[in-house]
Amino acid sequence: SLLVAADLYQTEEQFEVTEEKLREAFRLAPQEPAVLFALSAYYYLVRKFDQAIPLYISLIKQGYLEFAKVDIAGRLGMSYAQSGKFDQALGYLNQVDPHYQTSDIRFQTGMTQLHLGKVKEAISTLQELIDYDNQYASAYPALASAYLKENQYQKALKAAQEGLGVDQYNEQLYTLAAEIASHLGDYPLMGKYLS
Repeated sequence: SLLVAADLYQTEEQFEVTEEKLREAFRLAPQEPAVLFALSAYYYLVRKFDQAIPLYISLIKQGYLEFAKVDIAGRLGMSYAQSGKFDQALGYLNQVDPHYQTSDIRFQTGMTQLHLGKVKEAISTLQELIDYDNQYASAYPALASAYLKENQYQKALKAAQEGLGVDQYNEQLYTLAAEIASHLGDYPLMGKYLS
């Protein structure tokens, strides 16, 4: 009944009461998988990733790699990444079942690889994401930046231009495209992107 009440309060965006109900359920049944998942999902939703991590780990220790059609490794990897713990994040993100490889998981994997300096892997992951979902606008500036790190200016420019085809209002892409054009010595193109 506490989980049902927490769900109702959450739909009404009464998050303090939601957390109170979930924590009460956790005090009563700290090893109950449904309680662990509900509380971890709540913390994930409200971006309290450091509090979600130990709960997801508890679920994995109990043998739950999936719960309520949610991949626990993916959630744990995303939580670690959002907490800035990229080494741990990548370990879990790489374990995500292909069935659960959403665009968000692929993007976070690519960004985590970039943070760890695994630029070639990041390029591969981000390109796979674009091949899978070419409307995922955030992938383009990340891919262009990765190519820039590798001094692959033509590929970086192509990624930025393709990104502008998806999101013509993305200021980051215009700035990147101008920077790349300057590396290529194409100052008229640089001016076009800066205007």
